[in-house]
Amino acid sequence: MGPILCQGRWSTGKTVSILRIGLELTKHGFTSYYLDLADDIAGQEESILKDYLNKILEKFNSEKNVFIIDNVHLFPEQTHQIAQWAIKIKCNCIFVGRPLSQLNSKRIIFTTRFI
Repeated sequence: MGPILCQGRWSTGKTVSILRIGLELTKHGFTSYYLDLADDIAGQEESILKDYLNKILEKFNSEKNVFIIDNVHLFPEQTHQIAQWAIKIKCNCIFVGRPLSQLNSKRIIFTTRFI
């Protein structure tokens, strides 16, 4: 599957839609993990974020696991680094957040395949 980016304005149903996809994927033998950067990383320094996500993704990465990472717009630089890593190792990540083009930061470039 590889990395997927889901972007949209606030309160448009991105999270609910992606969680439903995660539930649907479990019917096809996948395990879905949900990480909300607004809650899970709140109060931590940005420098900790990349290590935190790398450890989780490396520990649980397999072709039958999907990581849904929500609110990626809060940490655009670190998300860009994680996305590049996910592309390199073909990690099944779904990044969810508001459009990064509204921020002064790098845009995440994805090569995506949909199942």
